[in-house]
Amino acid sequence: MKIGVLITGHPTDFTLQNYGDYGDLCISLLTEPQAEWDRFDVTTGEYPPDPQAYAAWVVTGSAADAHDSLPWIETLKTFLRARFADGHKLLGICFGHQAIAGALGGRSGRAQHGWEVGVVDIRLESAFLDGPFSEGLPPALSVLESHRDEVLALPPDAVLWGSTEQSPNQMFAIGEQVFCMQGHPEYYAEIVEDLVRTRAKNGLIPRGTAAAALKTLAEIPPDRELWQRLMKRFLYR
Repeated sequence: MKIGVLITGHPTDFTLQNYGDYGDLCISLLTEPQAEWDRFDVTTGEYPPDPQAYAAWVVTGSAADAHDSLPWIETLKTFLRARFADGHKLLGICFGHQAIAGALGGRSGRAQHGWEVGVVDIRLESAFLDGPFSEGLPPALSVLESHRDEVLALPPDAVLWGSTEQSPNQMFAIGEQVFCMQGHPEYYAEIVEDLVRTRAKNGLIPRGTAAAALKTLAEIPPDRELWQRLMKRFLYR
């Protein structure tokens, strides 16, 4: 099974030196023996010569805004629409979640309640809990987050799978073909800590928001293994 990782952003030096790039993080979380992975940096226009050779695509996180009209983002959305029409699976994380939503008829933009960072509990909706991927999972899962954009409107035919009070459209699906989430199951707490401290120092994240986020990172373990189980169920089912 061939899976393509569409790399949409680049990590800090800390993350790169300690964990690799966003493609490395996604592959490490999601790989199985039957999977063959290829990586494409779509910010520089890298795409496969034969997209039909792939069964699924993973779209990574990014510091870019998925609602921006930059040429590479528009090209990415065109590519995602074509792959959806081909019946390929699409798995979106953070920026990828927003880009897939926008490509398929939804809408993303600045989060209405500002930054959501740290360890956050995702409430799993009944549409998910009653579905085929929920076996053995609790009604809520904690995940690492670092975003100031969000999905404001879901695509047609999308079903809400998870939400928070601050950012309601945290997780959605379209049948068994599309699964998107705002959080970062592929991250480690140190990665988010580095992002929070750097962005707070640069004035991007308010100090109070940063302090609250750092507290959650120190006290609450994310449900990494449960997210891994869920995402693999989706990819390899």
